[in-house]
Amino acid sequence: MSIDFGIANEHEYLRQRAAIIAQQLGEDQQFISVGNGKVDLKEDECESDHHRRLRRDLRLLLHLRLRVKEGQVLKAARDWHQSLGSRLREHRRQHAREQDAYDAWWQLPPYQRTQIPQPAKPPEFWITDREGERWLINDRFMRALEDIIQNLTKWTESK
Repeated sequence: MSIDFGIANEHEYLRQRAAIIAQQLGEDQQFISVGNGKVDLKEDECESDHHRRLRRDLRLLLHLRLRVKEGQVLKAARDWHQSLGSRLREHRRQHAREQDAYDAWWQLPPYQRTQIPQPAKPPEFWITDREGERWLINDRFMRALEDIIQNLTKWTESK
């Protein structure tokens, strides 16, 4: 299945892209509606990194489609990227010492790591949106958002 760049609106682009990802996941019903417009994705404990990436992309696409008005999707995605990126940088700045200690421990040879206790792993950066959905904001999430921005930009420029 390929994306038709002659589609009429951003929401149709999001719908088509979500359908492609759902097909790649191998299930037509990979997501279920929970009510109040929330989307919950089925989880598989044994899934690969590739499937986790696809699920994250799908969840983000569906969130944009449900929460953002037509004609505002690209702007909202750019705004989210800027806002979340600055918040992620601030989170990393606040936990830089912990991250440095954790990284330094992992750089030790295995025989030394067994002699030195592992330092605490720095906390992940989680946010809860207005609808109560939790999101792990990290480099992978930011790349997914960047991909959506890039593809939507190409789509709007091709119209």
